[in-house]
Amino acid sequence: MSQGLALDLSRNAMLVLLLITAPVLLVALFIGLFLGIFQAATQLQDITISFVPKLLAVIVVMFLLGPFTLNVLTSYIIRLYQSIPDIIK
Repeated sequence: MSQGLALDLSRNAMLVLLLITAPVLLVALFIGLFLGIFQAATQLQDITISFVPKLLAVIVVMFLLGPFTLNVLTSYIIRLYQSIPDIIK
């Protein structure tokens, strides 16, 4: 396996990881930020106020982006399997 191929495989793996995790993490980040500002403004300091909405938002985003995630993963795995002969060289 050449250095270029190893770098290409690593870059593609990182890109797939970013495509899969970024939407969920961004939704959790923005919901947490909004709820933190809301809690600071209203002086409510209950942990469930921030945990439950983030959990529900993450579940909804994962459900809505499930087909996209599956498509990205399957296309990456197919490309990875097709590159096995080049890796063995």
